[in-house]
Amino acid sequence: MEKLPSNVTAKFKASVNPTSRELSMCNHSATHLMHKVLRDLLGKHVEQKGSLVDDTKLRFDFSHFQKLSPEEIRTIEERVNQQIRQNISLDEKREVPMSVADEMGAMALFGEKYG
Repeated sequence: MEKLPSNVTAKFKASVNPTSRELSMCNHSATHLMHKVLRDLLGKHVEQKGSLVDDTKLRFDFSHFQKLSPEEIRTIEERVNQQIRQNISLDEKREVPMSVADEMGAMALFGEKYG
């Protein structure tokens, strides 16, 4: 949609483009893989500071002590792509208490708190 309808209180039908949604989901998953690879490669001090995810690209903002070298960037890309190719099945654990999730290595980003 390019602009809001003239009557914003009128009923309307919202729909999601399934192809666009699937591509956005893939890029979202890639940010999680990238975060893990960055922490493994550069150190546990690396934290996500923001991101942009859509159906054509992702941007991942993170903290680190210095600019990445071209070799580090290539290594990160290779490791993330290796993870993607593994096509690991999702194993969600939504009903786990926070203390147990912490023991399992879960991370709460940006001070997130979950019930």
